[in-house]
Amino acid sequence: MADWRARIRESKYGTWVVLLVTTAIVVVGAWAVSQSRAGDDSAESAETAGAVSQIQVDDVAAAPKVGEPAPDFTFTDSSGKTMSLSDLQGEPVWLVFAATWCQGCRAEMPDVQAAFEANEDLNVLTVFTGESPDVVEPYAQRMGLTFQTTADADTQASRLYGVLGIPAHYFIDSEGVLREHRVGILSEPLIAESLKSVQ
Repeated sequence: MADWRARIRESKYGTWVVLLVTTAIVVVGAWAVSQSRAGDDSAESAETAGAVSQIQVDDVAAAPKVGEPAPDFTFTDSSGKTMSLSDLQGEPVWLVFAATWCQGCRAEMPDVQAAFEANEDLNVLTVFTGESPDVVEPYAQRMGLTFQTTADADTQASRLYGVLGIPAHYFIDSEGVLREHRVGILSEPLIAESLKSVQ
């Protein structure tokens, strides 16, 4: 066993053979590591893109149907004003169900804010399922949210809309008719596509 190694070392080509083999091992190893990292990144992005967090809402109703009037409910916004969803008729509404603990909801909030700022006639209302105003208001301030937010501590609105996973998105036209319903994180292209259904 030691003889062939000694012959390689003593051969004028032995050093080149060792260098080539070592280089090949290093290159193959580096490629394997890069593929592993790429796989991890794609798995992570697959988990993030369209990710849904399950949520417990008791006595949940069936989700409203596209093409039918959006169910009305009363809420108190972050300024303390009490109003109904129907008060927003006359302009399209993007109704989002979320939670402060939901990582996917947090990840998409900057895109929701950007869409709100880019569409002057759009009302955005985010309903925080099962949470109180003293949790929701500081969260909205930290996130820099300037659209309407409300705490759904008793989950009344969430039950009405059949919310079982968040973020949940309901796109309602200016006449109060539900035009699109999506569950999970929305990419910017999906947001733009969904907003076209109500504008």
